[in-house]
Amino acid sequence: MGVALFIVLDRDLPTGDTAMDGKALARHADRLAELAQQAGVPDLMSFCSLDENDGLFEDFGIEPEPTVWHPASAGLTTIRVLLAAIAAAGLDPEQAQWVQEDLQVAQTILEQAEQLGIQWHLAVDF
Repeated sequence: MGVALFIVLDRDLPTGDTAMDGKALARHADRLAELAQQAGVPDLMSFCSLDENDGLFEDFGIEPEPTVWHPASAGLTTIRVLLAAIAAAGLDPEQAQWVQEDLQVAQTILEQAEQLGIQWHLAVDF
C-alpha cells in the first residue's frame, strides 16, 4: 500500500471533500523539502502533526503531544512555490505529474479552508 501524506482540517469543509492520494508527496518528500528550502519557504513536513486523538499512541503506550494546527495560507504559500518549482526539479515526467496532481489537490483543499478560516495540518498514513 505505501506511505501517503494527507490534509487534516480542524473542521469539515461544506463539500466534505478532502480526499487526496498523497503517495507521490510522501515518496518525494526529501526532494520537495530541498525545493522548499531553495525557495525559502517551509517544507511540507514542517506542517506535519500527529493527531492526539489517534489510537496509534495508545497502541504503543506513548503520551501524545497536542496537535499543531496551521493557517491554510501558510500551507498555500509552500504548495504554490512547489508547484512552480516541480517542473524544473529533475523528476521523471510521470513522477512529476503525480507530485503535481497531489499538490494541486492539496491546493484546492487549502484554498477552500482559507476562505472559511479553517486550520490544517499534514498527517501520514502508513
